[in-house]
Amino acid sequence: MEVVRLLVEAFKNNVTLHHEYVARIAVAARTHLMNKCGTLNRITVPKTGKIVVVGDTHGQFTDLVSIFEAYGLPSEDTIYLINGDLVDRGPQGLENVMTVFSLLLARPGTVCVNRGNHEQRHMNEKYHFQQQLLARYGEQQGMVLFDLLQKTFKEFPLATVINDKIFVTHGGLCEYDDVTLDELAKLPRVNLKAMEPEGKEALRRYNIIKGLLWSDPTDQIEGVAVSRRGSGVNWGASFTQRFLDRNKLQLIIRSHQVKEEGFEWQHGNRVLTLFSASNYCGTMENKAAVALFTGTQLHAQGNIKPEIHSFYAQAFSGEESQGIASECEKSSIQKIRERIFLGRHPLMASFSAKDRSNTGTVSLEDFIAVMKMHIPLQWELLWRYFAVPQAVGTTSAVTINYADFLARHKPKLAGSLFKKWVDETNRGITKYVHQNSNNIETAFEHADTDGNKKLSMVEFSAVLSQVGCGLPDAQLSDLFRAIDVNKDGQIDYQEFFNFFEPTAKEEEEWVTKQRKRVLRFVCLKHTSMSCAFRSWPGFTTAEGDGQKPVGIMPEQVQQFLKSVGLSYTTEECLRLSQGCTTAAADKTILIDLTALKFQLRRIEMQQYEKKSRIQFYDSVRYAIAQLFHEQRLQLQRVFRMMDTEHTGFLSVTGLECGLRALNVLVEVPLTHKQLKRLHQALDTNQDGHVSYEELVAGLTFGEEFQFDDNSLPHFM
Repeated sequence: MEVVRLLVEAFKNNVTLHHEYVARIAVAARTHLMNKCGTLNRITVPKTGKIVVVGDTHGQFTDLVSIFEAYGLPSEDTIYLINGDLVDRGPQGLENVMTVFSLLLARPGTVCVNRGNHEQRHMNEKYHFQQQLLARYGEQQGMVLFDLLQKTFKEFPLATVINDKIFVTHGGLCEYDDVTLDELAKLPRVNLKAMEPEGKEALRRYNIIKGLLWSDPTDQIEGVAVSRRGSGVNWGASFTQRFLDRNKLQLIIRSHQVKEEGFEWQHGNRVLTLFSASNYCGTMENKAAVALFTGTQLHAQGNIKPEIHSFYAQAFSGEESQGIASECEKSSIQKIRERIFLGRHPLMASFSAKDRSNTGTVSLEDFIAVMKMHIPLQWELLWRYFAVPQAVGTTSAVTINYADFLARHKPKLAGSLFKKWVDETNRGITKYVHQNSNNIETAFEHADTDGNKKLSMVEFSAVLSQVGCGLPDAQLSDLFRAIDVNKDGQIDYQEFFNFFEPTAKEEEEWVTKQRKRVLRFVCLKHTSMSCAFRSWPGFTTAEGDGQKPVGIMPEQVQQFLKSVGLSYTTEECLRLSQGCTTAAADKTILIDLTALKFQLRRIEMQQYEKKSRIQFYDSVRYAIAQLFHEQRLQLQRVFRMMDTEHTGFLSVTGLECGLRALNVLVEVPLTHKQLKRLHQALDTNQDGHVSYEELVAGLTFGEEFQFDDNSLPHFM
């Protein structure tokens, strides 16, 4: 057994067994099965012993090892019956097979194995066991091993009887209700695909074997029906009872089907399904299960019912030591969270109906009642896990903040998708803000119809309806809860501002940029702003005549801008005119040209003021540059004079002292702050000192110096 333990440890560490050992073990196992086991195997568990019945493991080695670790390796007192489907689908089918075969040989009689529908050649070719062997051992050697293992699989028993009381087979019964154990014992061990039934008796044997490998029990019928699997049948409770009575048995154990808890009782607890691959294929999130019978039970009179243990497999090492159990428990929790999320709207309605005082909370009793009505689970226990963070008060008077509870259970969207959705909504809100007010605060006040300084869901929905953002009620509810940070069921101004201010700022920057562009194009076409506006359609009155200009349609603005070489949509024209719109009697949005002219004139004046500042700073820089150029022959001497410590570099202090002396010769002298800025500008390598080369390079003649918005503060 020590060799088997070492083999299992090697498999845990992903060691691949040499092909020669695989072949030797496969051949030895086949010889043992042919000589020691029949088509119908019989086991007698001693009174002091026990037997563990294992269902499908499907190449999931962690499940098989978890079972051995839980109940111990096979021994005279601990017998294992493995009910088929050791391979396919899972990644470690070979490890499963080699472990079982090694135990079969090391402790004969303590490990038994039935054949499953996945111990057939065509299934292994389709469901990846063959590919696993070829990938590990190469095509030639892999096919040799594959053929050897198929010959061994063919010798597996088709069924096992435990202590003459329990019938164990992989699939189940067949369409014949008169099958006996003696008939089963005489069945040939063959590959079904190679079997060509000729004659009535051969066809009966063929159908019985198909049933043992493929059939499923059902509670929907009493007799038998064609299986949708295309092989075997679905059999009902009456067939179970007749088979047990005819053969003087008490129980049928079979596998072949995934069950959420790893097992399922059917036919009045006369049929037990066991499935021992947890989180099957990494996606099913099911538990695994095994059945344990003690020798005392099996030797006693009366009905037998095993202990059934459900579990999730444990990983082998490292950070994975938490095991698949943790992941699958998370998956089960995730399913409940999904149900909460999908039912959030009716849940919110039911909670609100219970919350007659509009406190945002419900009692624990009401919480459990509502949850059980929508999601029928044991919320008397589950509330502590899912809702305890929202619990307020003592255990005798617990209340649940239901808005916060619902907010916790939501899907995680990809950032780009969520951002796109929020940006679209934000643009709609921003449009509303600028069409109806001057800023976000005014927009909030306009939306707050009852004046309580908070927006209810009704008020918020009304705002979005005016915006026309097209969000359905479900998304409106989600957006409302996203903005409602403190989860009190209302949106205050700070929450409103924090959510929409970034987009409003972005919109403001876009509008300013585009207005500058419009101004530049218009002034290229016209001699002055006044002339430009008089040419705009609808601007029919002269300035100062006391008459208010009429508003014009966005389409007219669009047409005029096109005439000066600009292409904007009507929607963009409205954005350009934010704060300059008015509503006609029929609620049509018009653009007030007088207001728009005022906004553009402001930009024009700001640009003029900026140009004046640029001219001033340019003159300062030009005076310094001219002075240095005129004194270039003496520049090196001046530099040495400034470099009082003879380091070859000018510190901030040294440069300041030297430039102060030169300041008296400059028409517009520099301030102390400007001298520091100049030192920073000359220090191109950012080492904190100005070298002679940097001083010369920084004050040579070149193209006209261009200021931009970012450079201005450096000289202020």
